[in-house]
Amino acid sequence: MKKALIVSFNGIGNAGGVERVSLYAKEILEEAGYEVKILEMLRFHLPKFDFLFQAIVMSFRLFFMENDLVVANSWQAFLYPADISFSHGTTQGYTEHVSTFKRFSGAGLTAWMEKIAAKRAKKVLAVSAHVKDDLVSLYKIKPEKISVLPNCVDEEKYVPAKRITDKKDNFFLFSGRLEIGKGLLALKSLSDFLETIDGWQLLIASNVKQNSELFEMNKKTHIVYGLTAEDMPDFYLRGDVLFFPSLYEGFSMATLEALSCGISVLGTDFVVTDELKPYAFCKDITTIVDNPREIVSEAEKLVSQWKNQKQFIHKTVATQFGKKNYATLFLKHIEGTK
Repeated sequence: MKKALIVSFNGIGNAGGVERVSLYAKEILEEAGYEVKILEMLRFHLPKFDFLFQAIVMSFRLFFMENDLVVANSWQAFLYPADISFSHGTTQGYTEHVSTFKRFSGAGLTAWMEKIAAKRAKKVLAVSAHVKDDLVSLYKIKPEKISVLPNCVDEEKYVPAKRITDKKDNFFLFSGRLEIGKGLLALKSLSDFLETIDGWQLLIASNVKQNSELFEMNKKTHIVYGLTAEDMPDFYLRGDVLFFPSLYEGFSMATLEALSCGISVLGTDFVVTDELKPYAFCKDITTIVDNPREIVSEAEKLVSQWKNQKQFIHKTVATQFGKKNYATLFLKHIEGTK
């Protein structure tokens, strides 16, 4: 039996996009006949630059481990020539869009590790076209080395169903950390505006309570914490529109999950990426992201147009971004890496 190693510092599961992609990769490789082992970070940690220490140790571990295939997540094994290196986005791209990129900083060090990982890997899989563009323009990676493989959704788990609420109001949904990079300011602006109108509320799912105090006085905003992967389908079914004003994303898992549940999406151009722009149930609101009145107006249009077409949204997304299609594409990328 062939042996595959997947480097995922935080394991597999619901912690984030990296962990979810690693979970899907594990399941796909096992179905293809591989014996799969997940390599997580050490339990021993350094007070400073632990991420660099962990990545160096992981890289050297791989040189001494028997394998037929190594799948790494970018910088997490940056010194090892992985067969497949996933790029979920670039630290330099994120930092430039959220604040100021400084080469001599923690972000600068991570960006350097990402660059080395991409240069040493046999093949890089970027999760969207704009991530590939970042790798080429910011890190000078040869474009022919990079293939675009958008993230996927488990189309059998995230399915439309009757809306889980007995309230008459429509609900905006947001899933993610409450931080500037995820569009916190636009989210707060929308939350405040909803207090002044009828018909809409906001439901937020977050795994941490950071900045949650900003919403404490808003009666039409509700925050739930610690939802597991098993809880998320029900979360999406409680809403009508996913609002995701992120300042930078690779390729949002939350977006695909909401769409697979039949929920339309309002997001910035890093959420409604080139891969999603052709679909009318995804609306790029980059130019109006700071105008909550227009956001509500666009949301009402989407609800009116798509509320009775949830199965259509699901089938469309499942065909293009479902796990079955992803498995076929992923296995094709593995061919010829050895």
